[in-house]
Amino acid sequence: MSQVIQFENEEPKTIFAPTYKFYVYEGEVKVKDIRDTILSKEQDIINAHEYKSDWNTGLGESSMTSRSNSYNLLDWDEADHIKDAIRNSHDNLITTLDPNLWEDKIYVQCWANVLRKGQAIKQHQHWNSKYTYLGGHICLDDYDTNTYYVNPYTRKTFDTKNIKGRVYLFPNWLEHYTDTYEGDDVRVTIAFDIITQTVYDEDVFDNMKDHWVQL
Repeated sequence: MSQVIQFENEEPKTIFAPTYKFYVYEGEVKVKDIRDTILSKEQDIINAHEYKSDWNTGLGESSMTSRSNSYNLLDWDEADHIKDAIRNSHDNLITTLDPNLWEDKIYVQCWANVLRKGQAIKQHQHWNSKYTYLGGHICLDDYDTNTYYVNPYTRKTFDTKNIKGRVYLFPNWLEHYTDTYEGDDVRVTIAFDIITQTVYDEDVFDNMKDHWVQL
């Protein structure tokens, strides 16, 4: 099951009324036992890399999220099926919208978000420049949590249930957040940014090019 959800305003009646159209992709992928691998690597990754920012997620310096620009989950042997999931989801979205927008090469940075009881991901966005492309996440758990995507004009949210194997793609400027996780276990998701060849060539610093994985 996959679908592309379109958000579009009514026809403006004045020159000052907002005009927008954007899309969110929802699909399903098979996830293997990478959840345990993430948790086994969590502390080593946090210890190995200096904290710089949690990117406005509110998860703080003791999170894998705050090291997202220092490691790439797609470099792990256990992540081959995640590469396929991201590439296939991207391709499904693009071919549904317009096959002429096809990208032979895409580049991805990918990380894990681990939430414990009482934690939530605060409202944030990933990329809002002229080079913005796509972001996404894959749920690895069936815990009772939701992710909310915020329409920047109406401030209304598109609410999505976090279900194991569910993947979402969205324009990377779209702000989003989660509710608070209240379980006694841990909630694990995989998140990622996708960029095109043009973005990779023109907007990624040379010292960060090896960080991105080509798909």
